[in-house]
Amino acid sequence: TYLVQVGSFRKAADADRLKAQLALLGFEAGVSSANLGPQDTRYRVRSGPHRGKAAVNAVRERLEENGFKGIVIRIDPR
Repeated sequence: TYLVQVGSFRKAADADRLKAQLALLGFEAGVSSANLGPQDTRYRVRSGPHRGKAAVNAVRERLEENGFKGIVIRIDPR
């Protein structure tokens, strides 16, 4: 099972803007926050979960066709 991270931002508004852009292209994405330090929170825009390499590669291909790059993150299916 995989996620595709399309962006990581310091401001939640920037992450929400990217999520909206992706929605207009037909992608379902979510925003999650990660605290990297006491004063450093990042807002990550991720699509998924996607099952199998073929599915995740298709998503990355569609992203690239629309000018976005995605980082693949493998998640433990537990």
